[in-house]
Amino acid sequence: MMNYLSGAPDDPGSSGDRDAADAVSGPDAADAFAPAPAVHARRLTVVRGGRTVLDDLAFDIPPGRITGLLGPSGCGKSTLMRAIVGTQAHITGTLDVLGSPAGHPRLRPRIGYVTQDPSVYDDLTVRQNLDYFAAVLQPGRAARAERRARVTRTIEDVDLTRHADALAGTLSGGQRSRVSLAVALLGTPELLVLDEPTVGLDPVLRRDLWNLFHTLATDRGTTLLVSSHVMDEAERCHRLLLMREGRLLADEAPDTLRHHTGAPTVEAAFLHLVDRTTRNEPTAHRTTREAVPDEPAASGPLADGATAAEAAPGETTAGETAADETATTKATDQQPAPSNTPSHPPHPTSAIHPTGPIHPTGPTHPTEIPTHPTGIPPHPRRVVDPQGALPTLRGSVRTPPRGNPPANKGNPPASPARTLATAARVLRQLRHDPRTIALLLIVPCALLALLRYVFDAHPSTFHTIGASLLGIFPMITMFLVTSIATLRERTSGTLERLLAMPLGKADLLTGYALAFGLLAIVQSALATALAVRFLGLDVTGSPWLLLLVAVLDALLGTALGLFVSAFAASEFQAVQFMPAVLMPQLLLCGLFAPRDTMQPALKALSDALPMSYAVDGMTEVLTHPGITAAFVRDTTLVAACALLVLTLGAATLRRRTA
Repeated sequence: MMNYLSGAPDDPGSSGDRDAADAVSGPDAADAFAPAPAVHARRLTVVRGGRTVLDDLAFDIPPGRITGLLGPSGCGKSTLMRAIVGTQAHITGTLDVLGSPAGHPRLRPRIGYVTQDPSVYDDLTVRQNLDYFAAVLQPGRAARAERRARVTRTIEDVDLTRHADALAGTLSGGQRSRVSLAVALLGTPELLVLDEPTVGLDPVLRRDLWNLFHTLATDRGTTLLVSSHVMDEAERCHRLLLMREGRLLADEAPDTLRHHTGAPTVEAAFLHLVDRTTRNEPTAHRTTREAVPDEPAASGPLADGATAAEAAPGETTAGETAADETATTKATDQQPAPSNTPSHPPHPTSAIHPTGPIHPTGPTHPTEIPTHPTGIPPHPRRVVDPQGALPTLRGSVRTPPRGNPPANKGNPPASPARTLATAARVLRQLRHDPRTIALLLIVPCALLALLRYVFDAHPSTFHTIGASLLGIFPMITMFLVTSIATLRERTSGTLERLLAMPLGKADLLTGYALAFGLLAIVQSALATALAVRFLGLDVTGSPWLLLLVAVLDALLGTALGLFVSAFAASEFQAVQFMPAVLMPQLLLCGLFAPRDTMQPALKALSDALPMSYAVDGMTEVLTHPGITAAFVRDTTLVAACALLVLTLGAATLRRRTA
């Protein structure tokens, strides 16, 4: 599944390079044709709030293997995983994933991501959750049968067949974690990033999940990065990255780690490294590569005139043999290699890094070169520089220089299929929430009926303000429901998961607007029919125009709710925004006093608020039999404000967050 060398010949005219490549033989041949690492990091640093969360990390994750990321809580494991997936902001250094800069749009369908907390929708069933995420990964009616088969297979993989039609919110913590894992398995990803997937599971389920992980690595060639703070799970991994306080202590196979530290278990080895780091004692197993103080400025071709000590880890020259490698490694236990040594350092197999930034070691890869099925550009081929003994790269994917990885530009174009899938998902969620449906459909009608009988002795007052309230009530209710629903999306982890998938921001926001827009039509139709037919609201114009303004007002409330949810940390705070956002508009919209009689400053502020034009539009329908220029102006302004606020809401949806 990874990016293997396809065996294509060099470009015509590069005979010198071909001759140099033919010179590579012996132990170096396997390295020359080794598959690219699934993840390649150099000088990776994340600073958040003035605190260094990841400190100058450098490592390679081999393809088709299980790499364990272990360390105590708070050491930076989740931050590192978010950086690999492409959702972490404030990154410096080089981080390539599957041959592309981390966070690149083309990586989204190729990576499966499981957040630390189960990021699924509690108010959808297991199957409905998977149906939606499958539609995001593989949209369109043509793929419906394949999606259904994949969803069924994935449910079986995580042993949730008996619970397929149960709401995710009714499941146990371990079962919800398996639903979250099932989402990551839907697209047969090449890289699975699993943040503590076995937390809270009983021993039997943990065993079964680890058996599944090994099946994925062995049978499908999937690369897995699994984090945990449970050290006994390290024995189940092919390779380990041990972290503490944002730094890597070791990059080892479990057996090698125990051998180097003389510890009986990985946990004892980890504690040994922590103690040695605290005492700042030099390690007895530093490789030649670790003696080099600085990394190259960027991964990629070596600069002309670079010394051998500056070559990237894992590269070897044609003149080195296995015996030379062993001898050199032993020599470096006694003294560091000089920076101007004329030959490249050996290809180390492992390293322990108890102090300072680590310099990783490349894993040993098989010599078979399978053809990559996806047609992705092949892994760069290593050839010998004709001017010397240093290796260079040909056909390599461009690697960004040290610094911030490129921003996630090039969002996928809007997809009607994904938009409709999102709208359908929101409507399914509402179907499982009768209280919200009651708030949206019944409460506005009940308030209008109450208002009618409050002014029973003065019907003209009801006729004056009743039409305006037909637009105000939908705006208020849609604001409340949308702000809370979107806040749940942001805080539950589902938004982060969606933005790590090939879902455009426009797809998400338009899907929400479409779902709540349909509800707004039903809500406004019920309220208008009740007011005109049963409560005796006297309207000169067409009731259909009242319905149009009410729908536009509801869409404006939806857009405002989407926008303010970005600034709320809890549902209580989302509700608190209502008096700040809607009450000033309600007081200044002309409902209680004509706007022309207000103080000049208040009149100017009223002219800038969209609810004022919603009330004016309702007044035009109330007093004029046909469509007037003022009605067109008012409705156009309300629609434009809704689009503007939706655009601002899209700006708050960042794929990379701190």
